Amino acid sequence: MFRALNTELDDFLNKIELEKTKIEQFYNDSLEKKKYFAYFDFKIQYDENMFFYTTGKNNLMFNYVKDTSIENLEDKIEEYDFRKYKSAYFCFLRKLMKNSEIKKTKKYLQVAYKNKWYTYDFFEISDRLKLLEYNVSNEINQQCFVYKKPF
Repeated sequence: MFRALNTELDDFLNKIELEKTKIEQFYNDSLEKKKYFAYFDFKIQYDENMFFYTTGKNNLMFNYVKDTSIENLEDKIEEYDFRKYKSAYFCFLRKLMKNSEIKKTKKYLQVAYKNKWYTYDFFEISDRLKLLEYNVSNEINQQCFVYKKPF
């Protein structure tokens, strides 16, 4: 005769949990098959799962950057725009530093500065860049000013 109010809430919460498990399964499938961008087309019905979904997007973008070579990443910066994802972007900067591309790393570090991503990663990369520049300039100076004995 009468329907309890909390049953509607329970139904709603069950639907949210069901969608959350679907998101999690789709995330795991995308990660295993390395089809990272299929996950980005997933449509969210409930706003309660938006944080869960965006965390998954961030993690998948990080894995994409980690698994892809620098040459391919630089070609696809505009296409996939991983500059929006902090962890993926810092992974990209670390890859650039590993290849000793100081100028490019400096250029791309400015994007992190403009986005105000003042995290441990930002300062670590910035300090390592300064150290690399110092080491490179010392090597050049040592090569230019080699002391030769007169006799």
